[in-house]
Amino acid sequence: MKKKGKRYRKSYKKKPRRALHKSELFWDISFLVFFVSLLSYFLFLSSIFEIKEIQISGTQQEIESFVEKEISKPILFKDSRNIFLSRPQTIAQKLINEFPNLARIKVARSYPNKIIIEAQERSPAGILCAQECFLIDYSGTIFKQVEEESNLIIRIDGSYNLGDKVLSVQEIKLIVDIFSAIDGIKEFHFERPIAETLMKGGWKIIFDLNQDVSLQLFNLSLVLEEKIAPEKRSHLDYIDLRFNNRAYFKYRD
Repeated sequence: MKKKGKRYRKSYKKKPRRALHKSELFWDISFLVFFVSLLSYFLFLSSIFEIKEIQISGTQQEIESFVEKEISKPILFKDSRNIFLSRPQTIAQKLINEFPNLARIKVARSYPNKIIIEAQERSPAGILCAQECFLIDYSGTIFKQVEEESNLIIRIDGSYNLGDKVLSVQEIKLIVDIFSAIDGIKEFHFERPIAETLMKGGWKIIFDLNQDVSLQLFNLSLVLEEKIAPEKRSHLDYIDLRFNNRAYFKYRD
């Protein structure tokens, strides 16, 4: 019988584990965490970047208290006025929505601790009256509720809110052009595309804003000069300019 040979196992020596605090990776991660924490504190919690001034120009509207609320953000259970957490575009949009009399507004950061706001208020073109009366600007937007105290009053059907764009830029421009060209207008009655001007003498002039308004004004001047004497105008019912190259007029019965 053959003798079985002896089997030998190789012995392996266990390598000693390095202590975690002696690992290069450990120190790299620790340093990174420390650096990020220190940078975060410097940027978001230190007083260096805390907003200390809000500079506003271009408006008399009291908007500073509104902006104060918008720049106050909670960080770690306390309110912070950190300049990096402010959102200029968001603040600008909220100001436009909250204050309809502002036509344009620009909000910018000025490092390290200032917010600069440049505003432009709307310029009134006249008063638009529906169920209520509002100032209307040259873009056709209503922006302030008022009483009927204006040289230019536009009456229109409907119900509107502050900030609504009621007329187009072209419509308000044509109405202002007509008002500037004719003396004695009391108010406009507007129902697209027809603009009726009620004169102080009690008669009306009818315009079509989809037609050439400059031509209609020319036809008006011709008919007033050639066919309607000044002493007869108080007896007019209307002059209708809606038809090309012609002006129709009618006296009251």
